[in-house]
Amino acid sequence: MMPPAEDTASSAAVGGDDDVVSLLPLGLVRAQLIAPAPNRRESALDWLPEFGGASWVAYGAASLLVISHFPSPLSHAESHLGPLFHQAIELPSPSPALVNAVSWCPAVPSEGEVAAALGSIICVYSPVPSPDGSGSFFWKQAVVIEETFRVEAVAWTGSGDGLIAAGSDVVLWVRKQKSWGLAWRSKARVPQSLVSATRFAEGPVATAARSAVRRAGADADEELCLSGEECGQVLVYLTDDKSGLTEVHLCHPQAVSMIQWRPSARAESEAGVSHVWRDVLLTCCVDGTVRLWSENDNGRPRKLGRAAHSPKAMRKSFHVVAAIEINNILKGILGADTFVKWAIEFDGVISKDEGGRCTLSSGRLERHPVGKCEWLISVGPGFSVTFWAVHCLDDVSPARFPRVTLWRKQNITYDKENKVNHNFRNSGDQPILMKVMTYRRVFSGPPVACSLLQLLPGSLFGWSMIYGPNVDSADGVSTKSVNERVLSCYKRGFLCKDGHASNIMQVSVHPYGSEIELAVSLDSSGGLLFWSLSTFSTSTSNSLTLLHPPWSFLGKVDLREFSPNIGYSCLSWAPSVLDEKRFLLLGSGNGIDCFIVRIPGKGANISCCKIFTILYDDGNFGKGPPD
Repeated sequence: MMPPAEDTASSAAVGGDDDVVSLLPLGLVRAQLIAPAPNRRESALDWLPEFGGASWVAYGAASLLVISHFPSPLSHAESHLGPLFHQAIELPSPSPALVNAVSWCPAVPSEGEVAAALGSIICVYSPVPSPDGSGSFFWKQAVVIEETFRVEAVAWTGSGDGLIAAGSDVVLWVRKQKSWGLAWRSKARVPQSLVSATRFAEGPVATAARSAVRRAGADADEELCLSGEECGQVLVYLTDDKSGLTEVHLCHPQAVSMIQWRPSARAESEAGVSHVWRDVLLTCCVDGTVRLWSENDNGRPRKLGRAAHSPKAMRKSFHVVAAIEINNILKGILGADTFVKWAIEFDGVISKDEGGRCTLSSGRLERHPVGKCEWLISVGPGFSVTFWAVHCLDDVSPARFPRVTLWRKQNITYDKENKVNHNFRNSGDQPILMKVMTYRRVFSGPPVACSLLQLLPGSLFGWSMIYGPNVDSADGVSTKSVNERVLSCYKRGFLCKDGHASNIMQVSVHPYGSEIELAVSLDSSGGLLFWSLSTFSTSTSNSLTLLHPPWSFLGKVDLREFSPNIGYSCLSWAPSVLDEKRFLLLGSGNGIDCFIVRIPGKGANISCCKIFTILYDDGNFGKGPPD
C-alpha cells in the first residue's frame, strides 16, 4: 500500500509574482475541468443516497473520477437550482487507462468515502473542509493501493471494514485504523468483473466474470466475457482459521450478468432484531432466471453479526433456495432490457409539509416478527417496475424455503420533454440500473416508497421515486382505498452528465455574450457539444455552496446526421447574433459549412440547421481548410 500522494499547489504567485498579480484589473478565476461522458459500465457508477443532507453520484469518466450532487426529485428548490457541487478528480496512473470501478462506502451513517480504480491503482477519497473557510468541502485522496493486476471492479463490505478488488486476482483489504492491510489474495482462472461482499470482512465474498450479453458499440476491452463454463460460474470465497481460504463454485447453465448479496445494513443496525440470519446471494443469468443461493446449514440457526462468520459457523456449500423465471413472467430479456436488484432498506417516510410539498423525513421501522419479508425490485422491460416480496429467508427451525411473490407491477410515466424513447434491446445505450432503495413502516409490510437510480441513454442519470400519500391514520379510510393508493404517486429527476466520447478537435467561445457565455466543442466522432456559463452569481442551499459558476452542458448535436460522409476538423463562431440566433462555421476537407444555431429555454433541445456550404477552389479541395 502506498501513502497518499501529497497535494500539489501552483507556485506561480510567490515572491515577486504577488506584486504582478495585484496589478491585474480582474482577479484570476479558478479553472474548471469538464469531464467527458460517463464510462458506460455498471462497476464504474454508484449512488450515495444520503451524506451531508444531500444525495450524490460518483462515476468514472475516461480517466477521471467525477463526484456530483444529485438534486432530490422531492425538492422543488433543489431541482430548480440543479446540482450545487461537482468535482472532477484525476487519478494517479503511470499509463493511460479508464476508471473501471467506483464504489461508495455503504456504512451507515455515511462518512462520504468513495473508492475508485484506474488500471492497477485503487484510490480512496474522503471529504474534507474547504481550505478557504467557506464552509464547503471537497473530496481528497486518503489512501492509494497499488495492485499487480488491472482492477475491473471494487466493492466495500457493508460495515466499511473491508474493500475487495477483482480482476485476474481477487483481493481483500481490511481497514486497520487509518491504514489498510492485505487479508487474503486468490488467483482467478479468468478475469472477474462482478463482485459483491457481505456485512463484514470475515464474511463470504462473491465474484463472477462479465455476462455474455453483448452491447453494440461497446469497446472491445470492456467485453471480458469468455466462452465456456467460466462465464457461468460464480465464485464464493470463504475464510476460516482452520481451512484458510476456500473457493466454492456456483454453476449456472449460461453466463451471469449480475450478483448481489442480501443487504444486511438494516438488520445489523437495528436493536432487537432476530438473531437468525442467512447470507443469501442473488444471481442473474442470461438464461432468464434469477436465483437465490443460500448456505447449506442443515437446519441449524445462525447468529447475526461477526459471530456468524467465525470458524465454527462457516459452511462450505451453497444451494438454490428460490428461482424466478423473469423472461417468462415479464416477457423481457434479463440483463438486456430487464434488471433485478435487492432493495436496500432506508429509514424514511414520505410526507407533505404545510405548503403541500413532499419531503422525506427520518423514521424507524415497527417490528412485527410475523410475516417479515424483504424485497426484490425489477426494472423493465420498457418503463415497468415490478415488486417481488421474499418471505421466510431466516426460517430455519423448522426449515423452510424462501417464498417469492409478485406483489405489484406498474409503469413509470415520463413527461413528454423528458421521455427517453429508445429501444433498449438495441443495447448500445441500454439503461443501467445502479441501485434501489425502499422505505417501509413495518418489516412485514410493503414499501411506502421506492427510489431507483439509473444511467439512461444519452449519459442521463435518472432518479425515479415512487411513493404513496402519507396516511398516518386509517380513520374513515377503507382498507381497499388505502391499498389502491400505495405507490400511486411519482416524482422523477434527471441529471445530464453528457460529454465527449472521443478526442476533442477544437473549442470556440462566442465573441458576444452578456448574461450567458456560450461555447462549442467538436470531437473526432462528429459530436458537437454546447456549453453555457452564467455571469450572474449563484445561490447557496443548506451546507452546500457553489463558489464558482461552472460551465454547464446545454446540448449535443451529432453532425453525422447532417453529413454522414464529411469529417469536420475545425470550427469558429461568426461574429454576429440575429434574433438570438447564432452562426457557426465548420470546416472539412471539401469546404466550410454554415449552421444556424438557436439556444432555446430550459427543457428544450438545441436547434441546429445547415444553411449553405462554401466550397474550396481546385487548389485546396480535398486538402482541408486553409490557414
